[in-house]
Amino acid sequence: MAEIALTLVPPEVHVLVTDQVVVPARRSRLKELLLVPTSAEARRDTRAQLQKRGLPDGKKALLSTRYGRELATLASPRGELLVEHTRGTEVTRRLLIIGSHDAVELSITPESLAVSAAQPRKEAIEALLGALDVTHETKGLEPFLMHPDQLQALTLLWAGALEGAPRSLAAASQALATAKLPAADVDALAAALVESKLITRDGDTLTLSATAGAVTRAVWAEERLAIYFRETPDNDLPQHILDDDAMSLQVVGKPGQRLLVTPVDADDLTEPEAQVAPADAARLEGALVFSRTSPRALAEVLLDAVSDTDDDA
Repeated sequence: MAEIALTLVPPEVHVLVTDQVVVPARRSRLKELLLVPTSAEARRDTRAQLQKRGLPDGKKALLSTRYGRELATLASPRGELLVEHTRGTEVTRRLLIIGSHDAVELSITPESLAVSAAQPRKEAIEALLGALDVTHETKGLEPFLMHPDQLQALTLLWAGALEGAPRSLAAASQALATAKLPAADVDALAAALVESKLITRDGDTLTLSATAGAVTRAVWAEERLAIYFRETPDNDLPQHILDDDAMSLQVVGKPGQRLLVTPVDADDLTEPEAQVAPADAARLEGALVFSRTSPRALAEVLLDAVSDTDDDA
């Protein structure tokens, strides 16, 4: 998580809300920590502690006070950005709350919430994605289309040697046998992949093309970023960011090798402006496009989605 600017516990959130320092919308994560203190004395003590820490007391306009931008963003979010970073079996999550002008990173448990300093939302999104290093170091790698069955075939042939080094036909046959598939299928699989220009064959040696090598190294790395954006309308609860209506972006690979994975949308292929022949549309349907990306490029995509929520507000 980014450097923490403010930490609050449930009694403090309750005082801020009951004193109307902040008025959280129904979609606000602040509502998850609302807790009624046990007594008026406890409430007074909590209020005094907040004032000592420089928290606003409701006597001034919220945005003109210390932590005002952070609290205003938490109280009235326009959307939430969740990044899940998977490395093997380890999964870490980072949550960004996006407001009308600013964004803050949030870590929340039933006992407390910790929030980073507010930043303009474009800067906050770029900073989060930059910290996760979504850039591919390879220059000149053009967007590359591959079908899942082609990726599966490459994975089968290179099983046990997923660094992508040239593969002998005998080793590829053994890999198929280990997967309980007919070893005799190796010639047919290799021929289909050669025809697709994903590999070359020199005698009994199979070699990945440069682009197929970049794609498979990223996929076989067992490291990925799943980036979800979901708007949080007034009539919605905030904890459902992974619902089907969330916008999602998938990035695979280790730092320096990461690629954005975009499914080819069958509906886009049938649009008049697409000008895709029916035979090509059938070939493209279900394919995946692998492309280099950058924090700035992904931030622009996400900001477009945020802007759509602003237009609907």
